[in-house]
Amino acid sequence: MRRWTRVRFNGIGSLYYAEDTDTSFGEPLYFEEGNSVCNSRLKIGPSSNREWSDEGRRETQCDRGPWLSVLDYRRAIGNREVTAVKTLKHKPKHLAMLCGPEPLYQPTIEKKLEALHYEGPDVGDNLERPTLPAEIKSLKGEEKATALQQYMDKKAVMIAWRSLIRDKNPAQYRAIQFQRSASGNLLHLSRRIFELGEAQFFFRWQVAAMEADVERAELGVRETKRIEQRLGSLWPEKGVVEHEGYDEAKSLLRDVKKETIARYETHSGWDTETFERLWPFDE
Repeated sequence: MRRWTRVRFNGIGSLYYAEDTDTSFGEPLYFEEGNSVCNSRLKIGPSSNREWSDEGRRETQCDRGPWLSVLDYRRAIGNREVTAVKTLKHKPKHLAMLCGPEPLYQPTIEKKLEALHYEGPDVGDNLERPTLPAEIKSLKGEEKATALQQYMDKKAVMIAWRSLIRDKNPAQYRAIQFQRSASGNLLHLSRRIFELGEAQFFFRWQVAAMEADVERAELGVRETKRIEQRLGSLWPEKGVVEHEGYDEAKSLLRDVKKETIARYETHSGWDTETFERLWPFDE
């Protein structure tokens, strides 16, 4: 892992056989420990990551790389999402968050575009020694033992691993640290603004101004989790259901849809027609 972290490619994109791309990115292919490494069989070309083709993005006119710098790469991602939001007639439905009228969150083009010009706060140090949750102290017997074991497995061990990485592989630790920071989170969300994320994006930007949208979005996430638990193994992970369970899953989803409408139809801002339009499980 330490050796992998020390490798720096000559650009950002995807790897191709040299004859399969006409990009001008030639030798050296990458640098390791300050030494250039050549490989005439391979070249860095446009990104073939799925995020550049999902949800109609394949049809957008945008810079797909390769790029010489991280700044150019990140700028291209932001411009890609802006183009998708502005030009694609197909508007993807959320599968991670149930959307709809009040009290749920309803995405808008305006909010997505505003979220794509936010730069993010400074990066801080996120490595903290874990503390034992106060609620564990009130537990007894086997329940307490199980909670303590989960705490050790999930938190203490992870912090110990991160501390080891910090001491043994500083470059990797800095990458992990940035990934867990507010800026890293914002950059991650910005990659999928066309589909989701602007409400949580705003939450890390202007809590007071966007508090209502965040609450609506979080309600939508809870509703999706509730539906997922209701369907169990029939849950359509990423929109896909096993063939033998398709009819049963569709039937259950129809029932859940009716129950959800019944739960919220008395809310002052509710509109069933809007909810039906945003419901992601009828196609």
